[in-house]
Amino acid sequence: MAPISKIVQKCLIMATLFSLWTEQGALISSYKSHCLSERDCSTHQNLECIQSICDCPKGSIWSLMDNQCLTKEGQNCLKNPNCVQNSTCSNGICLCDYPQFQSNGYGRCYLTHGMPCDYHQRLCSQRHFLYCASVHDSYPEEKRCKCQGENKDFIWDETIRSCVALVGSRCENQGFVTCVSNADCVNEYCQCRDGYSPTPQRECLLRYGSKCNNTEGRMCNKYEFLNCLDGVCDCEFYNQMMYEPKFSMCRMLVDEFCDLTSGRDGRTHECVSNSVCKPIAGRTKGECQCIRGHWATKEKTCSTISNHGYRCLLPTDCDSSKFLVCGFEDSSGHGRCVCENGMFFNGSMCVVQPGRECSRNSNCSPNSYCADGQFCVCNTTYVLNPEKMECIQRWNRTHCRSLENQYVWSFEKDQCLGLLGSECHVDEECVDNAFCQRGKCACKVGAYGKLCLLVPHYSAEYEQSQESSDFNDRGIDYGETVLHSDGSEEYFPRGSSNLLKGHFDHIFWTLLWTIFRLSNIITV
Repeated sequence: MAPISKIVQKCLIMATLFSLWTEQGALISSYKSHCLSERDCSTHQNLECIQSICDCPKGSIWSLMDNQCLTKEGQNCLKNPNCVQNSTCSNGICLCDYPQFQSNGYGRCYLTHGMPCDYHQRLCSQRHFLYCASVHDSYPEEKRCKCQGENKDFIWDETIRSCVALVGSRCENQGFVTCVSNADCVNEYCQCRDGYSPTPQRECLLRYGSKCNNTEGRMCNKYEFLNCLDGVCDCEFYNQMMYEPKFSMCRMLVDEFCDLTSGRDGRTHECVSNSVCKPIAGRTKGECQCIRGHWATKEKTCSTISNHGYRCLLPTDCDSSKFLVCGFEDSSGHGRCVCENGMFFNGSMCVVQPGRECSRNSNCSPNSYCADGQFCVCNTTYVLNPEKMECIQRWNRTHCRSLENQYVWSFEKDQCLGLLGSECHVDEECVDNAFCQRGKCACKVGAYGKLCLLVPHYSAEYEQSQESSDFNDRGIDYGETVLHSDGSEEYFPRGSSNLLKGHFDHIFWTLLWTIFRLSNIITV
């Protein structure tokens, strides 16, 4: 018995010979034969006489197996409904039988990714970088269309239905010019675009701080423990984690839970720098704790310097710039950073309470100063609250307004400020452009009147011209103060041409002061 392949060949030959005769028995030309007119070519093979050769018309291709011209994929099939193999004429267009087959870009349909294949008839789409390979070494006879080096250098992208190169893979020499989504081919290798970072699978997702939108597919890199919060990629547990650029990921803060082993998704919640995940008895998770020689900060990170209330071993462990020392031991035998004797912690640093010894103003609590370098006392417009041992406002806005020509209420600073000549202890008790000199508020150079307002045309050249004048210990020329008949004082810098001009200026500034007081009355 003849082999099946030889029988098929004989059948094809007989079909071809039969097609060479018309109903009248006239001999006609077949594919690629010489012709003079359309009548010379086989119509049932869909041939046309093109440049004296029987050939397939535009939009079709010769099929040896079908022994006729077939309409290409994507072409109009109204005239010739016989489409290429693995395609169907649908709504007048030849389309590949989706999803098993896809176009190779040249009018033919080949098997797509994951479909069973062979090396003869069921061919994979090489245009999309697919080839027929065994599914598993244990079953070499089972073959499917796969990417070359699948899951190593290339993966299948269902969106564009093609094999694409992973981050770090070559993208030019091997013809794989298409990189994974959100990556470009740079110097022959795929790299993530700006604003994106690679995943362990070598794909690209949005990095920390990038704008995101999950519904639009703009996803944050979950392997950096990011989530889309208010349209921006941030730590998924934003109050329990912090982003560390050095490691390109969010890490758990001190005293927060952490993973001792990788989770089901392959991720591990690690601890911030200089801390480790310590096991907790009876639990599958651990807790982040600082390593030896490091101490927890109020931000829940680890530092070589400890903050107020945190553990310490040596005096140098505590932040001395905040006047902290390593004090009493707790139940675990560790010391705690506490304030020096006579000081208390105000939330940011240790300060001296009013009535206690001090060495400089910066030692004293808010709204107080170090009097004569000995004791902290409240500022002029403040009094001591004995319950909380803090300085509070002595004068409210109404009382401040009653101290005519001495103090003025500042809405911006919400306190009573001294005018020119008023009593003071520190600069902060005086109006703007004034400072405290010998217990009295004095105007700075270039400022005049009770309010110490700056002269509009005052220039730096004038101040420089005064550098040779007599200066006090603060490096400022205070000139002289004139006492007027109404009891008010006015400042004139050294070098004024004459004091008579100053008296005329006084009229102007007094008028301005009156307008200012009237506006305050209306406002209040």
